[in-house]
Amino acid sequence: MSTVPVLPPALQTAVVQIAETLTLTTLLDAALCGILSVQIYMYHLAFSQDRWMTKAFVYAIYVLDLVMTGTFVYDGFILYGSGFGDFTGATKIRVGWYMGLILGGFVALATQSFYAYRIFILSKSRLIPILIVIIAGVCTVLAVTNGILVTRFTEIASVHNLSNSITAGIWCAGSVLTDVLIAACMT
Repeated sequence: MSTVPVLPPALQTAVVQIAETLTLTTLLDAALCGILSVQIYMYHLAFSQDRWMTKAFVYAIYVLDLVMTGTFVYDGFILYGSGFGDFTGATKIRVGWYMGLILGGFVALATQSFYAYRIFILSKSRLIPILIVIIAGVCTVLAVTNGILVTRFTEIASVHNLSNSITAGIWCAGSVLTDVLIAACMT
């Protein structure tokens, strides 16, 4: 029988907080994937006459989201299934960290570029759509960079450093900016 190392109480508290966050994000991601599945089904029924390229785009984004959700659920299973009770295992970086950052960046780029194209079609203006695509492209590069930076680490605590914080901060701010631009233009 293997023995699980006993951690100091302060470290146990930190591990429990990490596990709580991972549990919440895994459950929310799975629930949102379920909502997206219903939306994809409704899209399939309501817009069966769309061009095949539009359908392929929508289904490809859906498949990428399923892959991301699958990796998060796999990580959750490792944490709460086979690795249950292992405090040191709760702080390990697994596949979901890389996939979430890298695939999430590409999904955001594709989706925001699609909206930029729609804005161009509706407004006949090139300035805002080009700005959206440029910012989304920079954000994708930062997301991939952040994903590559995370691959260097094995523990969650190691991720919190200056270079990761800067890339993540700029990436998130740029994503908010593009989403606000898209929302403003679409309304």
